[in-house]
Amino acid sequence: VHFPDSEVRLRWQIEEEMKGVDVETVADKLEDFALSGSPRYLLYIYKFAHADGRVQFPIAFVLLMPEQTPLELKVLYTRPVVSLCDTFKVNKHFPLDDPEDFDADWLETKLGLAGK
Repeated sequence: VHFPDSEVRLRWQIEEEMKGVDVETVADKLEDFALSGSPRYLLYIYKFAHADGRVQFPIAFVLLMPEQTPLELKVLYTRPVVSLCDTFKVNKHFPLDDPEDFDADWLETKLGLAGK
């Protein structure tokens, strides 16, 4: 992806083995990235079952930014977030600095589904 108003170019790599996995498995993978200080984008389609039987599939755009990430990488990954939200057709992103926080409760809270 090239952002026209900048020299930033991103190369996308889709983790094929991550398709269709549950929240806990994704959290484990994020932990591996966090330990190395590597920021990551995550576009996660979450299956949410309402008490009345309806099922909803909201999309969460998460930016994993471990605390030990070098400043240059923080800038590189943070700068295109607005454009990525437009590209992915999501209204906002959810920053995450500790992958241990990434679970169903965290997602439901961020997506505005908690208590529904």
